[in-house]
This record gives sequence, structure tokens and C-alpha cells, in this order.
Amino acid sequence: MADPAPPSIPLRRELRKPYFLYRTPDGLGSYLQREVLRALFGRKEPLARFLASPQLAGPQVKPPAIDYDLEGRRPEEFTPLDALSDAELAAFEAAAREFLARAEPTAERVSPHERELRAHFRLPDPDKEPDAYWVYGRPHDRRLFILWGCELEPNSSLPLLPAKGQPRGASIVEKLAERRMRWEAKQAEALELLRRDSEPLASFLATPLHDPNGGLKGVTAGGKTYGPNTLSRPRHLPAREVRRLAAAARSFYAKAAPEDATTTAFEKEIRAALRFPSPDKRPEAYVTVSTPVGRRLHVLLDGKETLEDTAPIIAHPGAGAPSGFDESVVDQLERRIAPTGKYTVATLLLLALAGAGLWFGGVFADKTAPVLEEIVAENDPLKVRLVFDKAIAASSLYSAEEIAARNAETPPVDPPRSHLDIRDRAGQRVPIAELAVDAGSRHTVVATLGEALREESYTLYVEGIRGRSGPPLTPRLEKSFDYRDRLPPSLIIVSGDSGDATRLLLVFDEPIDDARAERIRNYRLPGFEFKEAKLDPKDPSIIVLTATTPFTNRERYTIGVVDLRDRSKERNEITQEITREFIYRDTLPPKIERVRADGEQIYLDVTFSEPVIEGPAQTPGNYVIRSPGAEKPATAVAAKLVDGERTVRLRVPPLENGVDYRLKVLNVTDRATPPVKVADDEEFTFAYVGTPDNEGPYIDKVEVRGDGQRVTVTFNEPVAAAEVVELPRYRFNDPAYKVLAVSPNPTDPTGRSWVLTPDPTLAQANPLRLIVDGLADLVGNRTPELVSPEFSYGLVIRPVNVLGFRSIAASPDGRTITLEFTSEVTTATARNIANYTISDGIAVQNAVVDETARDFRRVTLVLAQPLGRKKYTLTARALARNDDPNLVQAEMTETFNGPGSDF
Repeated sequence: MADPAPPSIPLRRELRKPYFLYRTPDGLGSYLQREVLRALFGRKEPLARFLASPQLAGPQVKPPAIDYDLEGRRPEEFTPLDALSDAELAAFEAAAREFLARAEPTAERVSPHERELRAHFRLPDPDKEPDAYWVYGRPHDRRLFILWGCELEPNSSLPLLPAKGQPRGASIVEKLAERRMRWEAKQAEALELLRRDSEPLASFLATPLHDPNGGLKGVTAGGKTYGPNTLSRPRHLPAREVRRLAAAARSFYAKAAPEDATTTAFEKEIRAALRFPSPDKRPEAYVTVSTPVGRRLHVLLDGKETLEDTAPIIAHPGAGAPSGFDESVVDQLERRIAPTGKYTVATLLLLALAGAGLWFGGVFADKTAPVLEEIVAENDPLKVRLVFDKAIAASSLYSAEEIAARNAETPPVDPPRSHLDIRDRAGQRVPIAELAVDAGSRHTVVATLGEALREESYTLYVEGIRGRSGPPLTPRLEKSFDYRDRLPPSLIIVSGDSGDATRLLLVFDEPIDDARAERIRNYRLPGFEFKEAKLDPKDPSIIVLTATTPFTNRERYTIGVVDLRDRSKERNEITQEITREFIYRDTLPPKIERVRADGEQIYLDVTFSEPVIEGPAQTPGNYVIRSPGAEKPATAVAAKLVDGERTVRLRVPPLENGVDYRLKVLNVTDRATPPVKVADDEEFTFAYVGTPDNEGPYIDKVEVRGDGQRVTVTFNEPVAAAEVVELPRYRFNDPAYKVLAVSPNPTDPTGRSWVLTPDPTLAQANPLRLIVDGLADLVGNRTPELVSPEFSYGLVIRPVNVLGFRSIAASPDGRTITLEFTSEVTTATARNIANYTISDGIAVQNAVVDETARDFRRVTLVLAQPLGRKKYTLTARALARNDDPNLVQAEMTETFNGPGSDF
């Protein structure tokens, strides 16, 4: 039976079927009203990051519904909330506290109405409406996403935070805390991170293979399978492998430190949670495998590990608390390091002497300085290892003068002589970033360098270093050594090139030989053929492969590489094919491919190298235009994707010929998962090469609709919207007529055509002319007076009422009036309190449109003072019909009774 399809995030909630709109405290409005959304959820409100953008569907939708905007993300990017990271839970709680802090009486610059709205705000109960809670984003940065604004069961929504008098566990934060991610889930995420990102620690992971009787018949590691003849569970482990494990663990846990800026809070959390089986509790989890480069240590993970039988790999600030273990995995493994043979007899002799009391009496106390036996400088150009004949005291690695200089507020001009100094053939000092005694071998000092070594000879100078007892190394020792790279290249990353779906980027840990890199036969990927292999000219450690067919985003592939060699003196070669599993993803940002500025002065066409997400691409503020001499950069006025994918048409301030402009794009992302945005430092230089517009607008034509209630005026070009809607600018050559309203023509996307409502309705008359005072086009060219060609209206149609009252009812307390109209009204005109007048000077404080009704015919007026027991007169003006906003009722009057009145 096929697996059921994963649940998909709902994009619409139908009200009353079965959802109910969540109301504001007065019970009349809702939190989805535009003015409420603007007041509470501006860009600087942290809580808005967790909430979907809701919008009430238009009045033509029956029954009414809420539509949710996914902000450019695809529905398949969302998964139901199963577990929430500590970091995301903490971020949500902090946002909730900041949101409610502005509901306190002491909050500054917050109106009483907004305080009330914030204090009353609720979200759906996660237990009753689990499909309101989702997560999205990168695997190691999953974000919370909440569908809100309605509730499945009336009055079931919960407050954000616990409060006095509220039952325990009855807040959103407490409910989400119950879904906190368990350690087992974090462990699984951490292991997936290891395998996907090819961390050094991943090389220690192995999966056991069992025979039918449950016995170990082999392991798989690094894409290879090893049989039983290559495996062993030795009593003692190679010291180098334990040290290698410690170094890899330090690298992994370092990115969990709070100060690391390369990882998200969630990734830090799962890195800190990673644990390996405790060698003391589960020794069978550790095996060594025979490989061409020696015996390698592996840890067997079967996914059944528990918190109790695991431990942090090393004792590190980034690692999680041991939880019952005093020792890390490396601490436990160090007890199993193979003893050094040449010291075995000496150790027994010392123990015997100690038993006789001779050692502690000081007869055999060490009174010699340490001897430098070996300098190891190979394979890692940033590390030099000094091996001494005895354990080294870490406190002796730096001179007293050097320590003082490091701690001084102002570093000395001439740095003091260090206990350790490395110089190249020209005598230039190689900076040393850190000195430390190796935790795996106290005889070894590790120097971490500030710049990479080259394959040449160096000179080491060392003095002052001492053992745990005895004198320091003197006089200053001088010793030469060569850096050598003896390891073949390692393939560390395989990624997609977002500029071309047929290209792969292979990133190695060192530069690759040119001739070998460009042999197509050196690469194998099942189902694909490569037509080209090229070294990146800027970075020879990157090979760009071009396939004959495109790759699929988020698909998993395995590539094989062989016969490549590095550029070292040793010419280290990959002699056996290495494989790397990867998921094809866009990893490079989209680029500005072309800017066209050869048409009108106010438009640019910006084409990107790949499809971009609609929301950010159509945000005008994401496009910044700089011009020479301008004090401040300008932003686009409007932005629209004209081809649905790659090209955005910008409306911009007027451009001038002969000026070099620079365009910078912010926050625009491609359609990869996760999306990749245009690089912050990318700018595109362009110049306007069109013909400048130096003429003002004129009226092209005027048309009259058949009933005489609508006049359409069309200009020769788009005009300034702020001016064209000003009624005093309009007049007819016949003073009997005036213009009552002006609105854009909904059938004309160019902005050239506008609809006028005449008053009174045009009757059969002589030819008319329309006169408009002082309009400017979008470039800024102004015509002082625009006079239309003559137009006429030949039919005589009597004025009709486009809108009327069906009923007017006062509430029992006289504080509200409910109006029901004969047709639906537009919310913009219905909410304008200036459109209503009530006799006896009764003022209207608010007008609320009932958006949950089956139409928009019902409006509730909230009054400044209660009505009395008498008859009143209501006058409504300039109300427009919703099915045609250009049909406006100039004025209508109706009488009605106050509460309790029987007139």
C-alpha cells in the first residue's frame, strides 16, 4: 500500500464552514481589519515573523474566507509542527513578551485602543487546531509559522503567555513548550548534518551490517562496505586515531559556541546535543577498520542510542552537559590507547622504585631539559607539531614578556622574542596564532599558524619550554624542517551552480593539477554524461562540471572521482575512486544579468540570471538606484514581474541621458530550497539611452457610458495619481455639471484612463468639453490646462438611485445603529464616518462593515452619544456600490426611530 501523501498547508479558511472570525474586544471588528493589522504588526514587531499574512477574501467569495499569504514560499516547503527547537521557542516567547509589553499602562506612545487590542490578542489552541502550526526553512533553521485570525471553536483561542488567574498550561507558550524537541530528534538532526555537510567528524561514522543471527558481518562507512576480515575490536586503540577524533570533535563543537557567527541558533543547539556511545557502557560500538592508509577508528551507530548510554565526544564549552557522565568519549578512549613499548620496562621499574620509596625521595627526580625529537609538518599547512622526549608543561609555551605584551592595551612596536619562532627562507616570521599541548600526547606541542606554509624549507627557533619538572630548554635551539603534503586531494563539497542547472561545483581541500582536472573520464555520475570539466580560473581547488542534461533540485546523487592529483611536490594522486553523496541544491546567488533603460524615462527592465520569488522581487524598496552627485539614493516606485519568472519592470524616478546609474538589489531571492538571495555587494551600472520626454500630458478622448452616470477620460500617457484624483481640477464647459468622484479605470492597467462620476447625471445636451487644471505626467512635465475634444451624450435617461436603505435599526442602548443597504457597498466608502449625518447633532465615532456576512450590505455605526426615544433623520453621502465602485449614490435620506420609540 502506498504511503499517504504528506499533509499540505491550507491556504484558505472558510468562515462559518466551519471557522469563526476572531473578534476584537468590542465584538464588532476583527484583527484582520487593515487598520488593526497596520497598528499591531508593523515591520518592527518581532511577533509578526511567526504569523502568516491573512487577508479576508473579497465580497464575491461566498461564504467569506481568509486567504493566507506564504510570502513567496511554496506550500511543499511547510511541514506540520512536530517538534520545536529550544532556540525557536525562546525567540517566540521573547517576541510575545515584547508584544504584550506594549499593552502595559506604562508603555509610551501607545493609544488605549491599541493597548486593549494587544492585551486581548489570542492564537488558536495547538491541541484543538494542530493544522494551524507549521514549520519551514533550512534543515538547521526551522521556523515557526502560525495560521491565525479565526478559530475552529468559538472562544477557544489562547493568550500568548501565562497570566494570573489563568489555568496552568493554558497559554500558547506553555502549549508549544510541550512540543519541545527531544534529545533523540536533535541527535538525528546532528548526524544528518554531519553526513550532509561532510564534516571531518563524519569520517568516524559507520553503520553496522548484521547476519541473520545478529552477528556483525561488516560495516559501511564513507560510501564503502568493509567485510569482517577488515574489522577488529582491539583492546588498545592507536593514539593517532583518538587524537584525530578529538580534533574533529573540537571542530564540530566549535560551531556551537555562542560567538560563532556562521551557524544559526538552532544549528548550535543540535551541534551541542551530539553524543557518541559511551565506550565504558557500550564498548562494542567502537571498531577499527583496516584501510590503505592504516587502521581507522569507527563508531557504530544504529539509531537506537539513548541519552543514558551516550556521552559528549570531548569536554568542550560547545558540547552538551554529560548528564550522568563525568568523562567524555575521548577521555574514556584515552584509557585504551596502546602503550609505547620502549617505556614498558621502565614503567615497571619506576613502579617498583616508587614502592620502595626511592622515587618520592627525589633520588630519581627528572633534572634534565626537554629534548626536541621530531618536527612534524605535513598535510596540514596551518599546523606544526613538535615532539619532545617528555611531557611538556603548557605554562612554559609563552615567555613572560610575550604574555604581558598579549595582555597590554597597546601592543609594543617591537614584539618580544617568543619561546617559539618559525621563519621562512627569506627570514620572514610565520605568525603563530596559538600554542597548545596536545591532549592526546603531552609530549607534543601543536603550533597553529596564522598563515599557510608553502612546500619549502623553514627554520624553527625554540627555547624556554620545560617539562613538568626540570629546567627549561636552553640555549635557543635552531632546527630546519620542510613542509610536505603527502595526502591526495579530498573532495569536501559538491554543490549546484545556481546560474546553470547542468553544472556542478566540486570543491577540494587543495588546488588540483590542470591537466588531470579537465579529463571528463575522471568523473562518474550514474544517469549523467559530462561534456566539459574546467578548473575555476579564480580558485583552482574548484572544478566546474557541465552535464548534458539538467539536475533536479533537492534530488540525491552520488558522484565518483578518480585519477586527479594535487599541485604539491609529491603530486599526490587519487588512485582509487572516491565517491561523495550529495543533494543537488542551488547554492550561488542569482545575479543581475541585464538592465534595459531604452524606453520611457521612468521604466527599467531588470533581468536576473534565474527565476526569482515573486514577493521580494515585486517589493519596490528592494531596488536602490544611485546617481553621481545625488545626496541620497532613490528607490523604485513600483515593481512587477513581467514574465512571471526572471524580468522585473521597475517604475523609477525620471532618468537622464548621459548619466551612469548604479542599481543595487536587496533581499531578492531565487526559487531554490532554501532560497538564495542576490549578493549584498552586487551592483549593476547602466545608462538611460532612450528619448527624453519633454512634453506635458493632454486629453486623448472622453467617452460616456450609456446611462450617463460614468464618463471615462483617457490621457495620452500616465499622469500623477495624487493630482488626477483632486476634484477641484475638473470642470465642464457647461457650469450646470460638476465632477463628484474620480477613480482609476479598472480595465486599464496602463494608468492612462480614469472614470469620472458627473453630478447630475448627464442628460441629452449639446456637445461638451472637459477641462482639467494643471496635470503632470510621471516624468514631471506639466500642462497648465488640459481641454478635451468635444464629446456628446445622445440618450435621455432619468436619474436613478444606485443604492438605497433596506432597513435602519437602533440598538436597545441607543449607542449603535445597524444599516442594511439594497446593494453591497465598498468598505472604503462605508467606513468613512464623514459620509454620515444624523439629526440633533448626533456624531458618528466609527463605522464597521460586517465582513462575515454573505455580502457587504450591513454597516454598524458607533455613536458618540446615545439616542433618545424619538424620531431621527439619517443622511448618507458618496457611498459606492461594491460590484461597480464607479456607481456612487450622491445622497440618500431616511428617518428611523430611536430605542423604545413607537412613533
